[in-house]
Amino acid sequence: MGKGTNALAKAIISAAQRVYDRRSTPAMLGRITSNRSLLLDDEIQIPNGDYLVVDIDPPIGPGDRVVCLPLLDGSEFVVIGRVK
Repeated sequence: MGKGTNALAKAIISAAQRVYDRRSTPAMLGRITSNRSLLLDDEIQIPNGDYLVVDIDPPIGPGDRVVCLPLLDGSEFVVIGRVK
């Protein structure tokens, strides 16, 4: 096999590993930013409105540390609680 084929195979394996790693994470920690985005510990920022929140009383706000679950292979996130 040529160098191009080997590079392509390595890229595919690397991408598959990232998906597997994300799928095997049962819960993640994050923080709600000042603009209400969800900032996950691995520095992924999800804009306000692009993540779901279970009914948490009182509602979450900027600066809150939260627990969230990745769903649909990590393409959706649901905040399930606040960490105190």
